[in-house]
Amino acid sequence: MRKKILIICLLLVAMRAFAVTQISNQGFTAYGFVFEQSIIHIEPLESMSQLNPIDLESPYVAKSAVPATEPGLKIAVWSMLTNYANVAVKISHNGLSRVSTPAVGQPYDYELAVDYLKADNTTGTVYVNKGVYNAKTIFLILSGGAGSLFSTPREGIYFRLLMDPDTIETGLYQSTVTFELVGQ
Repeated sequence: MRKKILIICLLLVAMRAFAVTQISNQGFTAYGFVFEQSIIHIEPLESMSQLNPIDLESPYVAKSAVPATEPGLKIAVWSMLTNYANVAVKISHNGLSRVSTPAVGQPYDYELAVDYLKADNTTGTVYVNKGVYNAKTIFLILSGGAGSLFSTPREGIYFRLLMDPDTIETGLYQSTVTFELVGQ
């Protein structure tokens, strides 16, 4: 019994010594530019992935009568940095297309709400498909002022159905959301 306790204690001491000697190096990369530049970064939330898709029957994505106060389920955040005087961001999606068998039929429409920083430093929201069938593209005009730096910090991107979930066939669906800088 004493030998077992001694061996266990020696193992614990050895594990502690090993843990102390491990070193973790961390760092980051900094970027800079000396010309007109615009950068968009989109980051899906960790909970949104192929392994954890959106439940289209969830009340969080249900069609709502009050879109201004209920933009839907937050699925991602986006950031932008630019030193152009005016920048237009084209935001679009291609609808919910069924990827499980049988993958047939037209894509289902949905509403995408996108928060952005306005010139007066308040947050505004624009909608792709605000009740308009097949209006899957919007243009968001942002003003930075010539030579000055304009940035939009991690603003929300939200998903909401435009129809009753009961009208959607069962299966797995996907959609591509695109942010594109235009008119520079």
